[in-house]
Amino acid sequence: MKNKLINYAYALFSSVENNNDKQNILLQNIELINIVLSLEEMQLFINKNFYNKKMIKKFFKEICIVLKIDNYIIYWLWVIIDNNDLNDFKKIYQASKEYYLSINKIISVDVFSSFMLSKFDIHLIDSFFKRLLKKKIILNIHHDSNLLCGIKIKFLNKTYDNSIKAKLSILRRKLLISNNEYE
Repeated sequence: MKNKLINYAYALFSSVENNNDKQNILLQNIELINIVLSLEEMQLFINKNFYNKKMIKKFFKEICIVLKIDNYIIYWLWVIIDNNDLNDFKKIYQASKEYYLSINKIISVDVFSSFMLSKFDIHLIDSFFKRLLKKKIILNIHHDSNLLCGIKIKFLNKTYDNSIKAKLSILRRKLLISNNEYE
């Protein structure tokens, strides 16, 4: 499956290999399609018409025209439909995004916060990571209601957790260890 995802990502960007602006537009286009596909009504339509590829293609062409999606994306999407991989579109989108970031040497930084960050906070975080990494970054801000307070940051396959929940967990472990030492 991973090779198939990489092949879709490569096919998406191969025609615009040295054009970052066009690559960005294509990525935004498939992000829109991903949003449309995540709608419950759309999932019902696809499941109901799973074997009627002609109808699904026609429907997607109409959606793509309304959303002003590039024709190249429409044909790329038709290959996905023909290969019965439309249900894996979220994975295809994610693989394409990762491929886009890698070919453009951009590092993705995910910031999870228990509260809504202000524009000033976002600007500070963005500036900090640009200075730290000395590369282009894409900052993804997520609101995570599971965090008690604080933030958690993921980048370069590492997680830095500065939330109250993480600190309480560390304190709990220390207390359990010290409690076992006195027994």
